Formats: sequence, structure tokens, C-alpha cells
Amino acid sequence: MIPLIICGAVLLDLALCWAIVMILRNKWNALADSFPSVDVLPDAVTKRNQSIKLDWFNLGWSFHISADEQYLHLVPSRLMRLFFRVNTCLSIPWHAMKHLSSGRMYSKARIGRNTITAPKWCLDLTKLNVPADS
Repeated sequence: MIPLIICGAVLLDLALCWAIVMILRNKWNALADSFPSVDVLPDAVTKRNQSIKLDWFNLGWSFHISADEQYLHLVPSRLMRLFFRVNTCLSIPWHAMKHLSSGRMYSKARIGRNTITAPKWCLDLTKLNVPADS
């Protein structure tokens, strides 16, 4: 009886992990369709293995982030490519983001229906792109 319970628990965990991966991949691919990758400008600030949060998915050390004067570029790290099969890079224009809040180390912005929390050094640039009539 005990091996059957353990087997059931393992299968339930695997099903839950698969569902989480599929939800994350679908959410990422929807963003990738809206914001295809463009070339990073030479003067962009780039930091590797940064943590972001996409809605309720906390993705630690999963992205290489570049910020130039036009876009926020998100490139999945090897970890994301391997475990989550997320292979598409994003280039989100600053004007497509709405700054929500800033903390000591992280800032939040809205991109369409998604909320992204990322390091303050890159997302605080969205505050500079507020329309003049706001």
C-alpha cells in the first residue's frame, strides 16, 4: 500500500510540474509573439543571470538582461532553455511598459496583461517613458 501512495504522489508532482512548465511556456510565447527580438545596441547595459518575476512565476537567475535606449532585452539563460524549453528572446520597447512601483532592489511594470518584476537598474527606465499628458 505504501509504494502505491508514493507512486501516486510522484505522479501527481510530475503532472503539476508539467502543468507549470506548460503555463510558463505559453505565457512566454505569447509575449514573444508580441515583442520579437531585435539587435541589442552596442551601448546597452547588460547583466547576466538576473532574476525576474513574470506574474506569479519567480524565475531566479534565469535571464540575461540588456537595456538600451529603445528596448528591454530578455534572453533566457541555459537553465531556462534546458528545463523550461523557453528559447525565444524578447525585446520589449520602453513605451509598451507602464511603471507600477519601485522597491529597494526591484521594480514592477505592466506589459499588456502581464506584470513583470525585474532588477531596479533596468525597469526604472520605464519611468522615463511616461507620456507627457499623464
